[in-house]
Amino acid sequence: MPGDPAFRDLVDVEALTRWLDQQGFPGGPVEDLAALEGGTQNLLVRFVRGGTAYVLRRPSRHPRPRASQIILREARVLEALAATGVPHPRWAATCADESVLGVPFVIMLAVDGVNPMVQAPAYAADAAGRRELGRSAAAELARIGCVDYVALGLGDLGRPDGFLGRQVPRWLGEWDSYRNLPGYPGEPLPGMDALAAFLAGHQPADAAPGLMHGDYHLGNLLVGRRSAPGHRRARLGDDHDRGSAGRPGPVPGQPARRARERGARRGPVGVR
Repeated sequence: MPGDPAFRDLVDVEALTRWLDQQGFPGGPVEDLAALEGGTQNLLVRFVRGGTAYVLRRPSRHPRPRASQIILREARVLEALAATGVPHPRWAATCADESVLGVPFVIMLAVDGVNPMVQAPAYAADAAGRRELGRSAAAELARIGCVDYVALGLGDLGRPDGFLGRQVPRWLGEWDSYRNLPGYPGEPLPGMDALAAFLAGHQPADAAPGLMHGDYHLGNLLVGRRSAPGHRRARLGDDHDRGSAGRPGPVPGQPARRARERGARRGPVGVR
């Protein structure tokens, strides 16, 4: 793959090798490179060095605004999670020096698992397996919210005060910004104004802030390949670019909806 033109603008293998040497990684050539499916804002490249499999995560070929800050923020969260019981890709190193690959990047240990939106594990072929998978995903989301992020040195990660009150205006603003994208046709969203008014008028009371994943769904998770106890446990995928400190409040319908959409397109996968 080092000679594959499709990857030359993603990973300069010689530059990466020199940088890994400087960081004290096991020696040997960088080999068996392969692009991983999933994610649109950042790209994933798996490689092997010294008998260990790693994943390099970097901004896309055409980075969005603040892409560099976002990838470094993600790396910071992954590094901090090493001191917790939250299952996640283990952080290995961060490179903020854009002279190495042209963008900042983070190196993680590869996870032996599957993305259920790309390849459904065999145990998810029946309703009971899908139910367990969904419950496992919800349990790990709750585990994230219980993390003492201040003790992990992430006290400045977000702005928990007034977090809930900012959400409706923030996402309405996000929607409005799409109209400025060239060629974006828009889509009818009947009842959107009524829904926004309802949410603003029924804001839950503030609770203890916690760490939260802002884009939590099955497409951003890796799960075990086998059905043995302990192997179906959901593991956070390689996507923490929307992590923050706020008022955790999972939306169970979101993972279920994603799974149903995937099932309608590619096979019998869903959460019931």
